[in-house]
Amino acid sequence: AHSEPPTAAHSAAPAEDLVASPVEVVTSVLAGILQRPLRADRSFVDNGLSSLDMLRAIGELERGLGALPKALLFDYPDLPSLAEHLCQTYGVAAVAGLRLAADLSTLPPPTAGLIVAKRDLSRDPRVDAMVAELSRRHGLESGLAGRDIAPTLFLDSRESGYLEFAHSGDKLLCWSYTGPADAFERVVSELASYAAAHSLRLNVLSAVPLRELDSRPFTATPFGVVQHLTDLAAFSLESRKMKRLRSMVNRLADADDFSVVEYQVGGDRAIDAQLVELLDEWTAGRTAANPYITSVRRDLERGELARDHRVFLTRIAGALQAVVILTRMQAEPGYLLDVEFYKADMPQGCLDLTMVRLIERLRDEGTKIFSFGVTFGVKVCDSPNASPTAERELEELRATGVLRRGNYQFKSKFRPEEIPVYLCQPASDPTSVSDVMLMIGSPAPTATPTPQPPAP
Repeated sequence: AHSEPPTAAHSAAPAEDLVASPVEVVTSVLAGILQRPLRADRSFVDNGLSSLDMLRAIGELERGLGALPKALLFDYPDLPSLAEHLCQTYGVAAVAGLRLAADLSTLPPPTAGLIVAKRDLSRDPRVDAMVAELSRRHGLESGLAGRDIAPTLFLDSRESGYLEFAHSGDKLLCWSYTGPADAFERVVSELASYAAAHSLRLNVLSAVPLRELDSRPFTATPFGVVQHLTDLAAFSLESRKMKRLRSMVNRLADADDFSVVEYQVGGDRAIDAQLVELLDEWTAGRTAANPYITSVRRDLERGELARDHRVFLTRIAGALQAVVILTRMQAEPGYLLDVEFYKADMPQGCLDLTMVRLIERLRDEGTKIFSFGVTFGVKVCDSPNASPTAERELEELRATGVLRRGNYQFKSKFRPEEIPVYLCQPASDPTSVSDVMLMIGSPAPTATPTPQPPAP
């Protein structure tokens, strides 16, 4: 990507010679990537753009203009001022040359290993059974989010493990790995070789800071953290380090009308409707909600949720306050905090007490592990081979409020253990952090692998 404005020779074309005006070109590009009409007489906020929409728009502009400030659409809050700024900075001709990126929705088949959409696994019973067995033996925290964020699997040539990944344009994002720990780097190396052969840019979310894959140097930038309790039997609110959590819980702990009850989705259509209504209310109150929430809503509306998921309802005086969905870990005696949504005016301490009641219940059932899942954008360690560019981008996203610490701070009250998550990328051809965040927070439609014959 270009980081410097074009030379004067590239910006000499007069605006009157252009077929479309700069505002029309910028409007066309942004409307195309966001898949919605945009009005030039309204601000981006009034056009309904969320912070993720703005990142996606900037990412598309960067394809033609190079690196751009992540606060660009805040600094130039409507189409006319944005187009004028881009013309002044990069030249009218450069803006006129902006085009929507080509659709690269089909992945070619690998020469080693297998790429298959999760939805197509049932078409090959042998592969389906193999993936199920790997999940049973090694699966940990692949929750509801991964269903939409990473809808495709890569199974290595030795069939020792698989990667769940996303595909968007020329980018691949490995969301999770399932298999023996000692096979991880070999499995990822096979996918790295495939990506290099097809000019795809690989990104790997990993608890291991990778230095090299397929003989190519990689950077490993601190990108987030997984927080979990590994010994529920020892969980207690009485220790000094739990003072903050204890203070929140005590706000409601003595309330006789507070309850957390497990519910089987589909058991009562009226309750299912209440869950959907609360989810809609929660989503409407957020500046951005991951599209996988739409899939969760569909499951609740249909009254269908896979048996690995457990749903708990928090009520105060009979009124629904919060819903929590836990997902069973396949290979460990534990659960993942998968989804939670709640009323905007929920009393303080309500979600804290809900989590305490759930942890105590799981502990009494003999569960050992409770994972709060991953929080992205939080830095909890350093890395010797971090990308300075990626670290600067992350700081910029924190400064603009796209990445916030509230979720991390809530989980930290429970004093969990922390495992850093690294964004591992080829040092020579990295994907921007904004594009990676968009693949997580606003995933593209499911990639369609080229059909491959069933394995013999």
